[in-house]
Amino acid sequence: MLNRTVLVGRLTRDPDLRYVGDGKPVVSFTIAVNRTFKNQNGETEADFINCVAWLQHAQEEVIDLAVYLEAAIQKFDELEKKFDELEREKA
Repeated sequence: MLNRTVLVGRLTRDPDLRYVGDGKPVVSFTIAVNRTFKNQNGETEADFINCVAWLQHAQEEVIDLAVYLEAAIQKFDELEKKFDELEREKA
């Protein structure tokens, strides 16, 4: 049985897809996860979690993961821009 961890956060940079050994794909990325509590100054802090995905028999899945993560970053940036525009319109 494998342990399962679910992290909800923001990608801090584009995922890095590379090939190691005999051509096995590996994708690395970092997620910023906000803590559920605030520090003494009332600010929310984040933990930065480095992640590496190794899939020995499914090269397509690693590539799909890298593409999905890149698309998620772009989509989040688009939503953030729209939100900023709405905030400016309200002001």
